[in-house]
Amino acid sequence: MSSDDEESNVSNNMSEDYDNGLEEYYQSNREECVIENTASSKEYLYPGLSLLSTSDVDECADEFDDVVVNCCTYQVNTSGDKPFLQFILRKHDLTHPVCPDLLTFPSFKRRYGESVLDMCELMQQVSCISYSINPNNCEYKGFINNRNVFYLFYELKEDSINVHDLCRKNDLWLVLVDEIINHNSCCNFKIDETVSTFFSYYINFACLKDSEDNYIETPSVGYTGVKSKEINLISCFGVPKTKEPNLNEKYFYFTDYQNAIRLGGWPEDKNNRGGIIRFALFLGDMNASINDTEIDEENCDSIYIGNGENSPLWALKRYEQQIPLTCHYIDNLNLSETWNTSSVYYIY
Repeated sequence: MSSDDEESNVSNNMSEDYDNGLEEYYQSNREECVIENTASSKEYLYPGLSLLSTSDVDECADEFDDVVVNCCTYQVNTSGDKPFLQFILRKHDLTHPVCPDLLTFPSFKRRYGESVLDMCELMQQVSCISYSINPNNCEYKGFINNRNVFYLFYELKEDSINVHDLCRKNDLWLVLVDEIINHNSCCNFKIDETVSTFFSYYINFACLKDSEDNYIETPSVGYTGVKSKEINLISCFGVPKTKEPNLNEKYFYFTDYQNAIRLGGWPEDKNNRGGIIRFALFLGDMNASINDTEIDEENCDSIYIGNGENSPLWALKRYEQQIPLTCHYIDNLNLSETWNTSSVYYIY
């Protein structure tokens, strides 16, 4: 065996030892957190359901000549610290002549006499096939309408859709309320204004309550940029604790989409395609560090860092505050030599 081969074997063994050790750390960390998480309350109420009608939707639709039907399919994710809502939106293709890359409700124009429920059931079957879900896990809950615009709500059984890979060409996206109302985008893809307006107006469809009628925190979206070989591990076990110079202790750090692209898109090895992972973050009581001022790290659940080389950053104290949602690869061949904060970047 040549010296180059020996060096290669040693390097491979070191890499395997590192990966095995990292996975062992994650597994240990995960087991501890699962034990703690079982004590968290997962009871919830969805106040929006009280606004839905269960009467004959076709009879109501027949009152109008032109009817637009939106399918609002949601999931209550209970895999983290608290339950939270996710909604399935349809993403138009990049080549769409009117609204390229736009995320909107799956919808159709209903012809007079056509069965609204039959058409919606067909669309639900397509969604279930796309996510490898049994159609029996999807339940019709009722409808609400603003004159000739109808919204039919369907519930996916808890955690039917877990963390998964998504590409730009995928046409079904499971998004957070925070992305719909506050960001109006997901992974830099714009969310249709009509979707954001609906949830802003009918706010009861955008939140959950506990058994004592208190609002449950709605998670915020966060990202991290990673090497390609780290995607599977981090998407399964979450981000590990690290140390940043701004704070005294180790925390779980996350950033925004643009900064995550920088972290994952410009690795030391340009041939090693990186990626980003999208998370739901429960920030809780958050303190902020904006202008290098001292910050109270004790009396809070998370810390926002708005200054520094790697900002913006959100530092979370507890493992259960992060829930991995989707994984996305970056096509490094289409990136420029250097990252620019004002440039527009998209996933592969």
